[in-house]
Amino acid sequence: MNSGYFPRTRGFGPTGQRLAKEDFPAGCIVIYPTSPGKTTLDACKLPNRRNNGFFTGCFLEVAEKAAPGTSFSDIVDDTMLMVQSLSTGDQTPSLSKNVGTRFALF
Repeated sequence: MNSGYFPRTRGFGPTGQRLAKEDFPAGCIVIYPTSPGKTTLDACKLPNRRNNGFFTGCFLEVAEKAAPGTSFSDIVDDTMLMVQSLSTGDQTPSLSKNVGTRFALF
């Protein structure tokens, strides 16, 4: 398990810490691999993704199978669902966005 990805502030949790609230400029999308106060699974067990972290492996799996023109939002949503499903609910990604337009990766 990994809990060192995010800036921390004093507050809640077993160590007296919680995720810091960040304000992002327009045009930013930030996807956290887990929800505030939780830890991430370290390794991805998907075939051909063993060198990636769990969230990254799921994201790459979804992105590579997406049809051309699939919206980034759909890829993110599908990734978040895959992470939740494969972790049996132990890891729930979190999303913060400040985007005024739709776009696709491919």
